[in-house]
Amino acid sequence: MYRDRAEGAGVLVVTLAIIGALLPIVYLGAFFNSVRQHISRHGLEKGKHVYTVNLSEQPDGIRVLNETEQAKYRWNLIYGAYRIKSCTCLYIIRDRAFLLPDDIIEGGPYKLWELLRIKLPPEKLHDARNIWI
Repeated sequence: MYRDRAEGAGVLVVTLAIIGALLPIVYLGAFFNSVRQHISRHGLEKGKHVYTVNLSEQPDGIRVLNETEQAKYRWNLIYGAYRIKSCTCLYIIRDRAFLLPDDIIEGGPYKLWELLRIKLPPEKLHDARNIWI
């Protein structure tokens, strides 16, 4: 239909279709390559130890340590705890959480969740393992 009206319209359509298909692929490839370079440059291939969280049944039973400082938090001030597929997120305040990966929790994630059930009210505990995001 349009081929009769403009010479080269078919070539233009094919060219634009190829560019439209390749552009996102090139963009994503460059992005993932940049992420790989960043990981390699900073030595993050195997992860990086950022902090240690020690939990106890004491009222101020949450102790967080990193290379330069330490902090203690009281159980009654915890914002909430969320279980997701491979870790537990312990929110100290609304916008700050400590990620506790299941595979490094001493005693396993179920023991941690039982401690959280004892120390936190039910409205602060959220099991999001089966939610599809």
